[in-house]
Amino acid sequence: MDESAVENVTRRSNAVGQFGNYSAQATRAILKGASISQGLSILGKWGVDKIQENILSGTPPAQAQATVDKKGHDNTLIETETLFDSITYEVAPATGEDD
Repeated sequence: MDESAVENVTRRSNAVGQFGNYSAQATRAILKGASISQGLSILGKWGVDKIQENILSGTPPAQAQATVDKKGHDNTLIETETLFDSITYEVAPATGEDD
């Protein structure tokens, strides 16, 4: 297994562990009186953070030199930061249900 594959497996394992920690945090908040929406917001914020971290970590394939020269950096998914800044979450009530 090459080094990048090992790194990907490690990153995914860490993400699964972190999701478990945030799930537990959300559950504790709900048990202490927070609404389900507030608990789900904890998970939504975690998801946004993880996606943005992944973008910032550099996603293969490598950029062509002409692209790097044009953008001024070699990050695959960032050119104008519009995508990065638009990553968000929404906690919507289930159809016919209120929080």
